[in-house]
Amino acid sequence: MSYVTETEGLSVRSLVTDRHKSVAAFTRDDLKVNNPRCADLEHYNDVWHTAKGLGKKLKKLSKLAEVRMWQKSIINHVYSVAAIAPAENRKEYLRAMWLSLDNHINDEHEHESQLYPYCDHCHLLYDREKEWLVRGSPSCIMLSDLITANAVVKHTGQVCLCGVLC
Repeated sequence: MSYVTETEGLSVRSLVTDRHKSVAAFTRDDLKVNNPRCADLEHYNDVWHTAKGLGKKLKKLSKLAEVRMWQKSIINHVYSVAAIAPAENRKEYLRAMWLSLDNHINDEHEHESQLYPYCDHCHLLYDREKEWLVRGSPSCIMLSDLITANAVVKHTGQVCLCGVLC
């Protein structure tokens, strides 16, 4: 990074890496502090790494058929969030859109967030194979706990799809 910033004189606005804690710590504690051209750097996680980690967590919960039905859709939601989040207020929007999933799996498509007040999809058919979860059911509680877990919210709030300007 120092070659780019010092030799070429470029400022770095965003950096997309894997989800490794040491990379995040280095970016936060060393790079942004010691390199003035990186002071405003926004660090993002590559969506593939985030989706892979989430997939592992979902696999542990997949003993319940209702959870298994939602696995692919939840992973697709991570990619969707990364692809359509705008550059302005990106991290806040990512979090709001991710947390909307907690309502969506219960067939609730309006949300409390002002950044993401309702789902983007059109009307969903009700004769579909995948059933909505019932709020309070064991499957719903397990998925809701996963979706709203601090670490998951943090990581999905930092995703960036490779090739999309973050």
